[in-house]
Order: sequence, then structure tokens, then C-alpha cells
Amino acid sequence: MSAPPGLSPITVSPRALERLRARTATIDTWYLDLKLLDEYFEGPRRYHHTAPITLFYALQEGLNIIREEGVANRQARHKRAHERLIAGLERLGLDMMVPQGKRIWNLNTPKLPAGVSDMTIRKHLLDTYGMEVLGGFGSLAGKILRIGIMGPLATDQAVDDLLKALGEGFELAGHKSATSSLATT
Repeated sequence: MSAPPGLSPITVSPRALERLRARTATIDTWYLDLKLLDEYFEGPRRYHHTAPITLFYALQEGLNIIREEGVANRQARHKRAHERLIAGLERLGLDMMVPQGKRIWNLNTPKLPAGVSDMTIRKHLLDTYGMEVLGGFGSLAGKILRIGIMGPLATDQAVDDLLKALGEGFELAGHKSATSSLATT
């Protein structure tokens, strides 16, 4: 949505709200106390927290941008960017962690070839181009990259620039792709 993180919009069904209002046990946390929030919005305005107003404005602007582009156009652009990235990663000789048909367009997880350091690639991207790509967590640390292609970065030019930089990073890390061409589709 191209808005800063920090908000978590939720919806509560009438049935769930009814059960929440009937609850008599004390909730032992202040974080996301839906009963307290309900009492604020629908009751005596009992204080819960100060809302992050600037995040609401940012969310509104992100939604305005989506409306201007059109949801279908935005989805198609993200799909094209994903497909372009996958094709380029395959030209670099990389396999994807998630099988085709089960992938989401905005987060791509190519597997790292044996012996290739994600830190070498990530440092090159950040230091040379100001691009930040993350590595895997937990059991996937050092085994995959996590590449976000979303919002204003889901364009042909942004994907092509990233693929060029990734190609350089992989070469620095000692990985030679089957093709030296990073020409895009």
C-alpha cells in the first residue's frame, strides 16, 4: 500500500463484538485490548492510547495513490514486475524457494547457490546502489534472499536496475551464471 508500517486495521464482526462485550474476565494486556477500544469508540470515551495520527495520513495518501492508479492496474503492474524479476533471477541461475503458483508477487525468495555469501551480495547492493535486500531468518539464514518488489519499485526500470546490481553482487560472491547477459524480457 506504499504506507509506513505501524497500523493494523482490523474488522470485528457483529457476533464477535457481541461476545467481546459479554466478556467478564479481565484482559491482562494493554496491547490490542479490543474491549477497551470498543469502550472508547462506542462508550464513555475511556482513554486507551494516542493514535499515530501521521500514520493515518500516510495510509490515506497510500490509498489515494492506489485509487488514482486503479486497483486492477496496480495488481497487473506488480504481477509484471514479479514475472520480470523471476525471469531475470532464472537467467542468473537462481532457483526460487517457493514453487511457481504458490508465490506472492511482492516478496521473492531466491535460493543462494552453495558457497555464495548473502552478506557479500547484500553489502554490494547497499553500498554501491543504496538498495536493501534482506537475507533469510532462522533456518533460512544464509540460504535465501528476501527481495521486496512493491509499490513504486514494481516497475520495469526498478527491476532491471536490481537485476543488474544482483548480477554484479553474485559475481563478487563467486557465482557465475549460465549466461553473462542480464538482458531483460
